[in-house]
Amino acid sequence: MSQYNEYVATGAVTQFAYKFPAFELSDLAVSVDGVPQSSGFAVYGLGGGNGGVVEFATAPANGAVIRIARAKVPPQVAYLVKDENLADVADVAEARINLGLGSAAVMNVGTTAGNLVQLDSSARLPAVDGSQLTNVPFGRLKVSSADAQADFLEAKLVAGSNITLTKESSDGVETLRVASHMEQAIVDGLEQVEVNQALGEIRDLRSGAKAPVLLAGGIVDAFSDQTGSGNTGGTYSAAGHCYSTSNGIYGADITPVMTSDTAPSGYVAICDSYMASYNPYRAFNGVLGLSNCWQNINCSYPCWIGMQFPAQKRVSRYGFAQSNGGADYRSTQWVFEGSNDGAAWTILHSYNGASFGSQVMHYHNIAYPGFYDRYRLRLLAGNGISLVVDEVEMFEDDAALDMTLVSVASTALASPSFARVVLLHEPIVAVTLNSDLFLDISRDNGTTWSIADLVNQGSAGNGLNIVSALVDLSSQPAGTAMKWRLRTQNQKLQRFHGVALTWR
Repeated sequence: MSQYNEYVATGAVTQFAYKFPAFELSDLAVSVDGVPQSSGFAVYGLGGGNGGVVEFATAPANGAVIRIARAKVPPQVAYLVKDENLADVADVAEARINLGLGSAAVMNVGTTAGNLVQLDSSARLPAVDGSQLTNVPFGRLKVSSADAQADFLEAKLVAGSNITLTKESSDGVETLRVASHMEQAIVDGLEQVEVNQALGEIRDLRSGAKAPVLLAGGIVDAFSDQTGSGNTGGTYSAAGHCYSTSNGIYGADITPVMTSDTAPSGYVAICDSYMASYNPYRAFNGVLGLSNCWQNINCSYPCWIGMQFPAQKRVSRYGFAQSNGGADYRSTQWVFEGSNDGAAWTILHSYNGASFGSQVMHYHNIAYPGFYDRYRLRLLAGNGISLVVDEVEMFEDDAALDMTLVSVASTALASPSFARVVLLHEPIVAVTLNSDLFLDISRDNGTTWSIADLVNQGSAGNGLNIVSALVDLSSQPAGTAMKWRLRTQNQKLQRFHGVALTWR
């Protein structure tokens, strides 16, 4: 049995599981980056044999190493000596507790021993049937050494059942008497650990732009390329490393034909400064030419021009044309930014390279757009000391398509009974899980599917959500060819940045 558990913090998670018995607080040694911690956390699960959860008041910093170790050898609850304990009246009660027999009034071993267990017809020991046991709260229970029983036993523990587990190994026999009730906080904490581990795998792949990775009991695909899945109805973005329900077609320019800096009503052409007769609206009047352009008052870098909309827009593509006044008037380095207050600006796209020809619109796609009510083109450097912008255009995604995305098969070592799926999801508009977005799991290479009950686990930052589910596969035909299938409905704009699938 492991004497410690170690995790790498994400900066958002406060709960970390310990998977060994602890009977009192002094049994645990909690450290962060090797520094022992004596306060700032609470411990759940003490007194039971199934472990528990350490919950920090404040989430440890991203990258911090959390170590939860056993501080001392767990005490022996009691012992039995042949011809002594059972014969000693003073020890009868303790002996019954050790054996899990309850009180004499509940179960008399001498009169009901013949009904303790019932074997199946093949007499295979892993299939011990407890249906004949009296006064047992969970009825007919078959105990198996298979990992698939773990979730079933967990459910029984949550319901308040008493279970004694025995493990035989090369080190001897370990007996663990599980408490009569597992706190829901512990169950939630263990689930969160699984989700966080899967999320960490996705982030690792995304940071390194790596292809799908097959784990010992799962597969992780951060969509760095298209090798791990097949897509129908959506589009793949190599720049954004994601799949999208966008049809990849942009509509008309959303900037209106401006007749002044504030007309039409609700729209405002904005800039840092301008020369007389070169107002910012001239870059949005739909006319190319040196007399219909914007030029800042100093004719020097840096400078910017943009548009304020009457409501938030999600610009995912922009373009602009530069003057025909010669190369000295053309920029070679710029950023495109969005803001909702005019003070804090977010860089959405950047360029540093050769200048483009005069009076020709050049377009650029934005890998990670957002919702802003004003956008600007900030020019940083160019071929000369002067610059002119003829026209600026901005575009939103057009209507969405319904998409189906299916993974390639990954082979499990044995036929799994349960699967955990974690999805990095970016809803562009309001998306209802299990109505606009579905995820299915198969263990027979896609012949049979079990639908997941998706749950939003919270934000992963940058507009991304962590979506997960635990899926019961026991109703499917036995198989080891594991697949996931993602489906969207109701034509909602959304993006998908990675999937982790584990099984047991």
